[in-house]
Amino acid sequence: MAVTLAEFVKVMSGGAVVSDKLVDESHAKIDAAIKQLKGSIESLGQAGMKSAELETQLTEAKSGLEAGLAESTAAARYQKLEAVQKDVESAVSTGIEWCALAKEHKMWASETKKRIAGHLENIKKLGNADLQKKLVANLDEMKTRCEVASSVADTSELEKKMAELRKIRSDSAQRGGKSFVEKFNGITKSVAECEAGLRGIKDEALRKSAREVLDELKADLEKAAVGGRGSVRVGLETTTLAPLEELRALSKATSAIKSAISEPGSLDRELMELDGPKLFAEGMKTMNRHVVAFGANHKPISAGEALAIHRYMGADYTDMNRVSLGILAIDEKSPDDVKKKKRLERLNKLCAEALDKLPAYPKTAWPTLRAERAWSQAMINDRYAKGKNFVTGVLWSTGAGAIVDLGRAKPRFIHSIYGFSGKDVAALAAIPGEGAAKPTKPGQGKGEVLFPATAKFRVNERLDPTPEQLGEQTLGFEQDPENGIGKATINTTLKELK
Repeated sequence: MAVTLAEFVKVMSGGAVVSDKLVDESHAKIDAAIKQLKGSIESLGQAGMKSAELETQLTEAKSGLEAGLAESTAAARYQKLEAVQKDVESAVSTGIEWCALAKEHKMWASETKKRIAGHLENIKKLGNADLQKKLVANLDEMKTRCEVASSVADTSELEKKMAELRKIRSDSAQRGGKSFVEKFNGITKSVAECEAGLRGIKDEALRKSAREVLDELKADLEKAAVGGRGSVRVGLETTTLAPLEELRALSKATSAIKSAISEPGSLDRELMELDGPKLFAEGMKTMNRHVVAFGANHKPISAGEALAIHRYMGADYTDMNRVSLGILAIDEKSPDDVKKKKRLERLNKLCAEALDKLPAYPKTAWPTLRAERAWSQAMINDRYAKGKNFVTGVLWSTGAGAIVDLGRAKPRFIHSIYGFSGKDVAALAAIPGEGAAKPTKPGQGKGEVLFPATAKFRVNERLDPTPEQLGEQTLGFEQDPENGIGKATINTTLKELK
């Protein structure tokens, strides 16, 4: 059969031969895609929404098809139709996605309305009429928001309306979900039991202070119930707790406060008497907010032991170390100073007992890191000399893969520590996540690894800066160097000894 040049044309992009049959096939695919695109637009219309984007793409596909078929050669027609086909098939995919999202949106809207209705029933079980009224108003406002989010005029609004429905569902659960009601009523019951237990506290000042603590706890509880959020530090950032998370933290704190008030021989009572009720209660609330924010718990140690570690990682760090070293400045004739020393000694002992109970830090996660500023020339020359053995003498805080350096003295030591008695206490730290780095080793943890005061180490390696690096500086001890530390950093490798 004779073949003319007009019947065979090479397409520059692929070298394929274009015939009327290829053009017809492309035409048919475009027709099918246009039909499918129309179906998506109709489905969205039945759901009560338009899609200006899809309608524009449909119009462009029709005009593109018409223009492509008007071309004079099969090659030109095919080239135009191929571009139209690509665009319209992309529009079909978008239409399918919009239809699926519209269906999901309808389901979410219906389910969210049902959940809000359920939450309104749940809060009738709250034993607090005033709070019920506030929560009803809160949930009624969410019902209005839900109605607005349930109506979608155009697909361009779908993702935003879906996000709003998700937020409403989460917010409503925080105000009236089953867990919320159970947690709130549980704490309310515990507070009432605490109030009854106050009669057992003979010391009038202690009883009065404990009463004030319970009043503050009830205020915290109601604040959380209407959307109040506890604020905590995690690493270098501040985060807030959702209301239900705040209730979980308050529940844990209330349990310890109840023990302190109702159980005279308990560790919690002892700590409340040493701290005073207000400091004890604030410590329990803050610590448990951190634990909840960190997604952890203090088990297997007790709340009192966990609080002791929390204290060491916070405001009591310096004085707990000083009392361990016997350098705490106190007046032995002062009852307040004697009580202060007793409290610090007790906290140190509780930390040691807690560390014994915590699980071993994974072997795969060593080393931890510690930054330390010199406190004397003897420390530089002797304590951390290569080959020397030393006992920490105080609790030693180290970082899981990172350091925190807040000192000013010169020089600085950076220790790489290979140990076995250090325990991961990141969730209990006053700043959870301090000393954390992006985990690079199995089990590395999220921050603090704490060693007991009895830990013994050998200085296996020590690397001092060279004279060239130091320049005019020296490695001599300076408490507050005028020009900072410059290059005066000594790196060591420490191995814990049994």
